[in-house]
Amino acid sequence: MPARRALPFACSLALVLWASIASPAPRRGARLAWARGDGADTCVGVAGLTEDVKARLGWDPFALPLEVEIEGTAQRTARGYRADLAFRAKDGTSLGKRALESRTKDCRSLGDAVAVAITVTIDPDASGVAPAPGESPDPEPWTSLTSSPVDAPPAPPPRAPREDEPRVRVTAGGGGAVGLVPGVGASASLRAGFMIGDRLEVGLGATYVPQSREGAFGFGLAAGEARGCVLPWRAGGLLRLCGAALAGAFEVFAHSSALTPVDVGLFPWLGAEAGPVLSVPLRGPFRIELGASAIVPLLRRQGFLRGAPEPVWGQSAVAARAELGAAALF
Repeated sequence: MPARRALPFACSLALVLWASIASPAPRRGARLAWARGDGADTCVGVAGLTEDVKARLGWDPFALPLEVEIEGTAQRTARGYRADLAFRAKDGTSLGKRALESRTKDCRSLGDAVAVAITVTIDPDASGVAPAPGESPDPEPWTSLTSSPVDAPPAPPPRAPREDEPRVRVTAGGGGAVGLVPGVGASASLRAGFMIGDRLEVGLGATYVPQSREGAFGFGLAAGEARGCVLPWRAGGLLRLCGAALAGAFEVFAHSSALTPVDVGLFPWLGAEAGPVLSVPLRGPFRIELGASAIVPLLRRQGFLRGAPEPVWGQSAVAARAELGAAALF
């Protein structure tokens, strides 16, 4: 080959080789299904998440032929927000799952973490960083809880996974009860509960209803309780449906020497209680709790005077109690 033609040929060959080596990997198309559960209305929607992923990639994977299917959900938890992601190939083969959690007051950091995870799954060579000048995702507020293999490296967790979700609840409360003692009696309680799984809480407690008078009689109640609560939704345990078996002592007092009651003193007492408890998060592990319940005395107590056919006072067949309490989660 003449020398004057050899140089252009070599340059062309080098250019072709460089282009074949430097060309990016084929772009993969994707489809995204995204839903927000109860309490997660402030989390990013499907439209916003789609635009975020497109911005991080620099191209639109959702306009290309399907290669990766992505399904995700966001929900409120006791300590923030959680997202669960599942990745599948177009033939239905699982490519793995991710679970991400945000422990901030809003859901913005979780949305950033989800966008990063989706971005690097679609394109493993992508950095996942949004192209906003002078701004990068906050690495602190979210944590990757669980991960199974996918065909892309996982989004790097900024700190080690934590398994110290609150399992113990201690509550002190006070309020009023009707039907257990005469009139509206004061009520105080102290309880400790332990979570079993995500939906069940069991525990022990104590209830005290101080003496309330009916004429020259006084009636009071103290009982221990074995308690169980069901969380109908996982959204932070805001509502619990609770039931308890109560066992203790009912006391009858006589405040006049002229009275000749048939029974005075301590007597065994049994009851069953059921009702909802609303838990309102405050700061950190603390909660305000509002409960209302119906109480059925299984041993109904009454006060009689000797020789009188009718009782001076007797417990109701169904009593009621309402309490306001403070709780701490550990």
